[in-house]
Amino acid sequence: MTNTNHANTLSRFLLTVAALCMSPGLARAEAANGKDASANLRFEAGAAMLAVPLYPGADAMRTLALPDISITVGDRVFASLATGIGAALIDRRGLTLGVVARPDFGRRQRDVDRTYPGLPAIAATAELGWFAAVRIGSVLTWRGEVRRAVSGHGGTVADLSLTFAHPLGKRLILAVTPEVRIADARFMRAYFGTDRAAFAETGLQAYRPNGGLERVGLGISAVRPLAKRLVLTASLQYDRLVGGAARSPIVRGPHGSPDQAVGLIGLRYRFR
Repeated sequence: MTNTNHANTLSRFLLTVAALCMSPGLARAEAANGKDASANLRFEAGAAMLAVPLYPGADAMRTLALPDISITVGDRVFASLATGIGAALIDRRGLTLGVVARPDFGRRQRDVDRTYPGLPAIAATAELGWFAAVRIGSVLTWRGEVRRAVSGHGGTVADLSLTFAHPLGKRLILAVTPEVRIADARFMRAYFGTDRAAFAETGLQAYRPNGGLERVGLGISAVRPLAKRLVLTASLQYDRLVGGAARSPIVRGPHGSPDQAVGLIGLRYRFR
């Protein structure tokens, strides 16, 4: 297999599990929809449309058609667009601790060439780390994750969120999730930093941000059963870049924006 084929295969794999970092509330909405944690295996498959920024800080969007697959094994192992890939190692008295893997889209060369030719690409990668979730009553869940990229930007990020999930009647589950992201200097400099070499081609001033609060956001997600085994999922996520990310010449330039939005709509068939 050529290097190009390897890259395409990695990209497809990452995109298949990409939506959770965009919409953490959808996982809680699905849980409220009555998934049986005691079932040994549960499998759902379908398709989804995902709209995302060209790259973090860009004002332009791209649309992707993706396979939408969800697999759970009991209440311990999960893999889906809404939950990423992971496993709960401890689950007792409302507290869950485990490991998680999420994709990072990276920054494609053809996308930056449309906006700021001369900026380097950032390879797509997997982010591996730990998560903790605390269930507060029947409708609230606090969740925290810390993940480090195995390649690509090479940095570490921490996502903190609080999800309110509640059924609206018998046919609709709604989840609302405010969240924040904290990133280290390596992540910030990969996505929002510029150097003197890039200045000659892009005209963007050299900039070297430190780590800190990178974004604040709000997600709204919904799950609606259409038939006994057919489920419609949808979500909208709005994030505002702040701090060092918002001050980046990439974000403040003519092709950048601190306002970042992601939309997802999917249809899945439940096999078991």
